[in-house]
Amino acid sequence: MAQLTPSALDAAEIRQAVDRVLSGPAYAEAEPGLLTRGVRWLLEQVAELVSQVISAGGDGVGVVLLAALIGSVALIVWRLLRRIRRDRGRPARPGGLGGRGAQDWQADAVRHEGAGEWAAALRCHYRALLAELVAAGMIDEVAGRTARGYLRDVVGAAPDAAEPMTAVTTAFEAAWYDRREVTDADVAALRHAVTAVRRRVLVTA
Repeated sequence: MAQLTPSALDAAEIRQAVDRVLSGPAYAEAEPGLLTRGVRWLLEQVAELVSQVISAGGDGVGVVLLAALIGSVALIVWRLLRRIRRDRGRPARPGGLGGRGAQDWQADAVRHEGAGEWAAALRCHYRALLAELVAAGMIDEVAGRTARGYLRDVVGAAPDAAEPMTAVTTAFEAAWYDRREVTDADVAALRHAVTAVRRRVLVTA
């Protein structure tokens, strides 16, 4: 078969191009894992093969095929590393709410109750419950999510808890959104509803 016009590409340029690709952020984020080292070795072998074809005066068809091979390998690697970075980048499930654990919120609730600060106590009991649900993996803490949003999340994950969780949410909304007066009886009723939610959601038989 007649040889086609040799490629004008230089072997050194091929290696430099591969080095630029491998030094990009897509690969740097996954280093220094075993997978990344294997990928680097594979691409280096492909680059070496291309450079050998060019150095030997390989035809244009061979260069094109090898370029297509490099593109395919790079696409597969990019997708694989992207998936790995997404898994690694997923934040660990927090152990509470607002950077605080359920015990911290509960301690604040007790302190507010002792001072007769019933609205603040009610709020802390509510947030202690949310912190427990987040830590248990029942719901996720989301910036800007409303009390009704969390209620939907809880009911969606545990329909049996709909009634007490609705009572908890309604009491919280009345105290903090409607600014209604909160009494010790209101806090006691909220604690009762919170206990019911825990029993139906967090306590396993």
